[in-house]
Amino acid sequence: MQDTDRILWETRVHSENKVNGKPNPHSFSMRKALRVPGLPVAPHRWTPEEGGGLNFEELGWDPNSKNALDVDWCLHRKQTIPRERCGLVETAMHDTGFVLSKPTQPRGVARSASLPGQLHTQTMYEGMVPRLRALAEAKHGRRLQKFAESEATLEASIAAHGKYLNKGSKGSRWCRGRSETDATAYENHFIIKNCGVALHQTRASDEPVLKMKDGLLVPPWCP
Repeated sequence: MQDTDRILWETRVHSENKVNGKPNPHSFSMRKALRVPGLPVAPHRWTPEEGGGLNFEELGWDPNSKNALDVDWCLHRKQTIPRERCGLVETAMHDTGFVLSKPTQPRGVARSASLPGQLHTQTMYEGMVPRLRALAEAKHGRRLQKFAESEATLEASIAAHGKYLNKGSKGSRWCRGRSETDATAYENHFIIKNCGVALHQTRASDEPVLKMKDGLLVPPWCP
């Protein structure tokens, strides 16, 4: 290579280092690291046992650090139910699941991801800092109270709705209410209009039936 090629290569490397050569220590995300599972272990090298969680103090982590809280969120996300993923039911099929379960939340994570966090007020005028921070804390407290009232109203409505479910004498496992989705709305409407006859029951059986010339059925012993 000539000196011209060397100079062009060094110039390109210096230009790239100005943009992409600065590592960001805060760019690591535990959620992205745990999104894809690791390589599977050979079957003869591990014993399946129920997991008991992680002890971050034994790993040398701060239990209240960002990475530890993100790990708790990822572990909780793997075992979530529809009540924890959605605030309200999307279809009537979710009614039974929403009524019979209560939402849980991982450690250090708010119930609503859209709820804004508390802002730390800063200003160039030091004398106004206490008043501005007091106003910010009062506003944040009102948001939390409003959100708690909404959650309480939702819980009360779902509990009242659960009283009208046909649970039966042995529980909802034996006698559940008829659910409906966008795919089964027509079939449910057909059953109501035809006095309990389902759509598949109106189709004739594919089993052949032998009849004699006069229309009478052939005796069972006849070939």
